[in-house]
Amino acid sequence: MTIKVIGIDIAKNVFQLHGIDSEGRTLLRKRVRRSEFLLELSLYPSCLIGLEAGSGAHHWAATQSGPIPPSGTTSRKSRSCRAFARY
Repeated sequence: MTIKVIGIDIAKNVFQLHGIDSEGRTLLRKRVRRSEFLLELSLYPSCLIGLEAGSGAHHWAATQSGPIPPSGTTSRKSRSCRAFARY
């Protein structure tokens, strides 16, 4: 089983990761400190990443995929192995 989607709840110092497979089964539930966040994401396979659309989300999305797409875009593929979805 492979993680297909990772949802990220971002906060000031601790982030919560929730990963599911293609059938919706939970494969990952993890709390990660801000300092460990990028390293932790690099450990998982290519997948879709859902991230809330706040100002902090724009910072973290840019560290993974380059510029943020314009408002109204639902998803985009990145140069790396991750794609960010905005809702």
